[in-house]
Amino acid sequence: MKDFDGYGEKVEKAMDGGLIAISIILLQGVLSVSPIDVALTVAIIALSVAIPTLVFTLLLRMVWSVSSIPEVKRRNSHAVLMLTGYIAAIVAIDAAIWHVLWIAGVVFLILGATSFYIYVAFDREVKDLLEKEDTKKS
Repeated sequence: MKDFDGYGEKVEKAMDGGLIAISIILLQGVLSVSPIDVALTVAIIALSVAIPTLVFTLLLRMVWSVSSIPEVKRRNSHAVLMLTGYIAAIVAIDAAIWHVLWIAGVVFLILGATSFYIYVAFDREVKDLLEKEDTKKS
């Protein structure tokens, strides 16, 4: 069986990095478009929230890897920042897609929600496997 040490942290880092990259690329494209309609306004505001919160979340992970701050204090503040950044990035991406074609925005939302549901189900299975491995080692 594979070693899943740090699985959750690796997934979160990949999601943060990917959303930061997409947000920066999207910001470059959105800022060059005119006239600005409601969808682009929403996208710009959401990107203004997403980029700093996701970057700060990634920075916190780096700082915490070398600090002695209790896990409980870390998780509460980190969860709020992470959730805010994820939601803002998804809203920004969908608003930019919605600007081009509204039906594509709807499709993005539906497929995104479905993919998230599948990921959560998979993540639970992985966590169950990790727990079983820990009990076997004990």
